[in-house]
Amino acid sequence: MTRHLKVNIVTPNGVVYEHHAHMVVAKTLDGDLGILPRHAPIIAPLAIDEVRIKRIDSDDHVDWIAINGGVIEVRDDVVTIIADSAERERDIDVSRAERAKNRAEELIREAKSHADVDELRRATVALHRAINRINVSKQKKKKKQKQFERAVFAFFLENGLQEKARELLIRFIQFLRTLTYEFL
Repeated sequence: MTRHLKVNIVTPNGVVYEHHAHMVVAKTLDGDLGILPRHAPIIAPLAIDEVRIKRIDSDDHVDWIAINGGVIEVRDDVVTIIADSAERERDIDVSRAERAKNRAEELIREAKSHADVDELRRATVALHRAINRINVSKQKKKKKQKQFERAVFAFFLENGLQEKARELLIRFIQFLRTLTYEFL
């Protein structure tokens, strides 16, 4: 039987995430931490960053979670993250995150003009959190892009256009990657 990890992400508001995974990648204060089944027990503080979770239900199913600090514990194939706050990419309100980013940038300017070190630190953390949420939200668009590319490739294969269309397909995919995918 293949071993897997049980992943739990908990915030003061309750459980945010609970699934099984093949792999988890999180950023600690000392750097990236990759976790596979049978990982040695560890407890580490987390940085404000994304957590990537490769799910067991599909080889290409990866969940992205914006984590705003906390602690990760790994023990007996159970990964528990206790976070200050956490949001899945599908739950992030991008316009709200953009507004938070703009507010934090304004607070940084004000703190610098008043030489207020404490306010500068708070505003810098708020900016980092907002940027983290924005970056994680972009994963949703990347997922849609890959799904679209697979559908196009399947179309070419189903219609017997493998050899002749290979170059066209490569150019087409490169072109699609330049688009914003707002329509997907």
